[in-house]
Amino acid sequence: MSLGFSVKRTTFQLSMNRIVLLSLLLPGLALAQKGDKKGHDNMAPVVPASEIPPSPVLSVTEALKSFKLSPGFTIEAFAAEPLVEKPIAMDFDPSGRLWVCEMLGYMPDIDGKGEDIPQGRIVVVEDTDQDGKADKRTVFLDKLHLARAVAVYPDGILFTDDTDLRWQKRDGLKPVGAPEIAVKGWVEAGNVEHKTNGLVRNLDNWLYNAKSGKRVRRIDGKW
Repeated sequence: MSLGFSVKRTTFQLSMNRIVLLSLLLPGLALAQKGDKKGHDNMAPVVPASEIPPSPVLSVTEALKSFKLSPGFTIEAFAAEPLVEKPIAMDFDPSGRLWVCEMLGYMPDIDGKGEDIPQGRIVVVEDTDQDGKADKRTVFLDKLHLARAVAVYPDGILFTDDTDLRWQKRDGLKPVGAPEIAVKGWVEAGNVEHKTNGLVRNLDNWLYNAKSGKRVRRIDGKW
């Protein structure tokens, strides 16, 4: 009997503590919605405007000139718009072709309306005349939902589509069949900026991701 009374009393105390905590927090939340306090609209900025460098929209040529490189290094553009559009992740294959995730559906407007519409692509750009610049574009997959990772294999590609890690078999630059789910639920739902992205090979033959402690590897044809 004493044990039962002790449990009920503890539960009651916890409930009261929560009520007290909420009563203290709610007024603060309400006040926070009123905006700046009177006279605070003239507060000095944290970083003076004079110390913020300009950030104009640059052409490819202008952007390359803006880089600061160590002596002996050069930087060149391999591909740019309109050959690629909104690139977010990429991987080279053994033939020197660049496979690119185009995340077209990210933030169509400030409210993110339409972000759930599958309109992303994985495209392949290549240099056919060996001048060091891509001149050909091939759409490999389209109607993807915020694809943010791609890893190329001789017989296919591994990529993320929405919350799943998918495998697409290929014959050269042509998909073979429909994409298969390699790992379901690979990415947790939520803000796309905080979702798992990128697939990077390590020396241990595992693929690792940004924003994730997971890794993946193909063994005997299975992931």
